[in-house]
Amino acid sequence: MSALTTKPGTRTSGGPRGPGGSGGSGGSYVYRGMRPGEGVRTGQINAQTELAARKTLREQGVVVLDIRRADGRASKASAGPAAGAKAGLFARSPKQRASWRRVRAEAFAQLALLIDAGMALDAALNNITPIAKRLDDRESLEKMARDVREGRSLAEAMRDQPDRYDDSHVGLAQAGQDSGKLPMVLHQLNAQEERAERLRDQLVSSLMYPSILLFVLLLTVAGIVSFVVPRISAMFEEMEIQMPLFSRVVIAIAQFFADYGVIFLVLAFVGSIYLRLQWRKPDKRRAIERRLLSLGIIGPMWWKHQAALFSGAMSMMLRAGLPMLKALEIGRSAWGSLEMRARLDDVMRDVREGVRLSEAAEKHHLMPDRTAKLLSVGEESGGLPEVFNRMAEAFEGEVSSRLKRALTLVEPIAIVAVGLLAGTLVIALLLAVFSMNDLQTM
Repeated sequence: MSALTTKPGTRTSGGPRGPGGSGGSGGSYVYRGMRPGEGVRTGQINAQTELAARKTLREQGVVVLDIRRADGRASKASAGPAAGAKAGLFARSPKQRASWRRVRAEAFAQLALLIDAGMALDAALNNITPIAKRLDDRESLEKMARDVREGRSLAEAMRDQPDRYDDSHVGLAQAGQDSGKLPMVLHQLNAQEERAERLRDQLVSSLMYPSILLFVLLLTVAGIVSFVVPRISAMFEEMEIQMPLFSRVVIAIAQFFADYGVIFLVLAFVGSIYLRLQWRKPDKRRAIERRLLSLGIIGPMWWKHQAALFSGAMSMMLRAGLPMLKALEIGRSAWGSLEMRARLDDVMRDVREGVRLSEAAEKHHLMPDRTAKLLSVGEESGGLPEVFNRMAEAFEGEVSSRLKRALTLVEPIAIVAVGLLAGTLVIALLLAVFSMNDLQTM
């Protein structure tokens, strides 16, 4: 058995030679992992291959979060379609990500059904591969099936594709396999993926009509400013007639945006790049997020949406038998906000020191709407998984209802805005034409 680290940040070399130890053609691997009741720890282990190192660590109760050769060379076991995936801003388009989310949700559901029916995991993975229509999605499923056939666990196969599965997927899959409840965990993952997808679809469909209205408005205004306004202005100049004040002001504003609109677009583009660069800096991003959380309507909705995802993940992990600290560690990835992750880190530190979860969550403002009492009841009754599940449903329902109410206002506001803008421009032009006719009849 290879020795494991006993303190965060330390590294210990492995022990005896053998299948799990070092051999003549083996090597040393640096890993980062978690063990029940402990935080994230790093260490070093000697093994013949990466698969052997992972197997040894798994036998010792370590959930491997990351592993690589100590000499910096790439591991052959990690090679595959996802290993060379591009990272960063242009990794995958929104359409590709949406396609993969749908495939992933269906894959979880079908895997659960096939395993429940008695099929082996590797055979089940082979059977679900055809559900992916895109080549890269299909290759991802094929790689996962290949990794499982080679002896890896489902969690380890997911871990090798970090651009497609996050820590909560990996942790839940590991917990499901360790506890023998993998089909139940996969069903719960499918339910969570579908809830998140429904919320995204609701947002996109609700914004579709206002977006079309805005696009048509911009085209209409651009056409009037580009073709109608210059001709009318030239006509008045030739006839040496002064337009009414309202027409002059409106046409001057329209002409200004026609002349300098490109500059505003360039400035907006540069500004968006600047904000994105600032967003990538952790300290700047946390400051932006704190300000966002303090906004009257948007902040609480964003907070509750993330709290719903975190609560759902916590419910699934606790039901699967994960210890509290491990569930909190894995649930950290459910928060998209760095500020909320930092608060969760403070909560975990207090829980390790013996503070109750409800007290730590209330102290560090982890959850919205004063949910500490619910967590306290769950701790006293032993029903924390159910409490987290009810919190997830409550937060999701509230976010969905508020989003519906907000989006029902967007459509009439967009219609009024289109009417006011286009109507103002048309009225200004008509007043100019009428004033010219009045002068000619005098």
